[in-house]
Parts: sequence; structure tokens; C-alpha cells
Amino acid sequence: RIHRGHLIGGCIEVLDWLRGTEFWPSREQWRNAMLFLETSEEAPAPEAVVQYLRILAAVGVLPLLSALLFARPGGQVAPEKFTEYDQALLQVIVEENGLTDLPIIAGMDFGHTDPMFLLPLGVQAEVDCGQQRFAILENGVVDQV
Repeated sequence: RIHRGHLIGGCIEVLDWLRGTEFWPSREQWRNAMLFLETSEEAPAPEAVVQYLRILAAVGVLPLLSALLFARPGGQVAPEKFTEYDQALLQVIVEENGLTDLPIIAGMDFGHTDPMFLLPLGVQAEVDCGQQRFAILENGVVDQV
């Protein structure tokens, strides 16, 4: 199955700081978005990620999404701990909210990772579950004329 949507997101801790401000995305901006989240170099624990995701569920964001993209944990998190973050995602998305059709890609190289790539806000992207592929469908920059 193929899922498409515009990219929205960033650092999970900073995104939470925006909640309740004029900078928090509107319900329409969340609709069919591909939410990308990364943790800061402060390396919040998987339990903190659970709390952030529960907030997104409580304010009605999670059911509106077309996909969730999650970066490798930032900071000095040992690779053997990455599965704990994967479990945090599954706990909130699938077990607590029943969003079994929401594609989740974890362990991506964006945000506070090395190496890293950038995800351009607002552009259309695609997750092809059958091919296990993620693609950005449009240019992240435009030429000035």
C-alpha cells in the first residue's frame, strides 16, 4: 500500500513546546501529513517519547497522519537501545490507539544523527509499504527567478 502526504515535524521536544502557541499546526495542516520526529542530543528516554506521543494522540494528531517517520535516537544512545524506542512507538500508535494502518518507519538518518539527511518541510513524500521505500516526491528548494 502506498501512503502520501506533506512532511511536517522536527525535534519532538521542540515540537511539544509549540503546543498551544500560534506556531502549532492547524488541524488541516496535520491532515494527511507525514510526521517526522527526532529526539535531541539530550537523548530523552523511550518513556519520554511515549509521553510526547500520548500528547499527540490526546490532541487528535495521530489519527490524521498518513505516516510516522522516526529518526535514530539523538545523543549518546547505544544502538542496542534503539529497539526500546521502536517499542515506545508501537505501544502508543498500535497498542494504545489502534492505528494499525499507520505506516511507521524508524531508525532513519535525519535530525541529531550522523550521518544525517534533511527532510524539507511541506513537500510531498511517499511511503510504499510493499516495496519498503520512502521517497520525497518534489524539490525541497526552488530557483529564484
